[in-house]
Amino acid sequence: RSYAVQLATHNFRVYNVAQQKELKQFSQPDFKEKLQHAFFSNGDSLLLSIVYGVQQAAHLWHMKTGKLLRVFDFNPDEFVTYAAFSNDNQWLALYGNDTSIRIYETFSGQLVHSIRKNVAESKDVFGGDISPDKQFICFLDNNASFQLYNITNNQLVYELDKQPGNYVTAARF
Repeated sequence: RSYAVQLATHNFRVYNVAQQKELKQFSQPDFKEKLQHAFFSNGDSLLLSIVYGVQQAAHLWHMKTGKLLRVFDFNPDEFVTYAAFSNDNQWLALYGNDTSIRIYETFSGQLVHSIRKNVAESKDVFGGDISPDKQFICFLDNNASFQLYNITNNQLVYELDKQPGNYVTAARF
């Protein structure tokens, strides 16, 4: 896939870069803040957009219809900096600058798990993934550390701290 997302205040557009054409325009006139991030689901059937400001929220969209499926609200002082879908798109993990990772059932919006990150202070997460069997979740933060958790028991399984001259830039199952 080769998509580009152009973010604006009241709308955003998704482009197919390879075909050099606009695929869909998403619009919600009541957006008062600029969209900050966009994340595609596996298979690209869903799109999650993140809005910061007065209306801090994550909006789940259906790519073909352009319909808004669900809104995930979060605290005004929290910033969701990364999102990951499970392989089957049934779970959605929202990572942020706070000390927890929240995993939701994608379509109902029900909170399934909350993972407390092993961090001394809040760090922005810029990467992460859910294992195909939904047993593990990992993340990378802006301190260049990597952590892997067992989802079912909320236990830290592995941690890799930044080494001088080295850092982890991506992690995928």
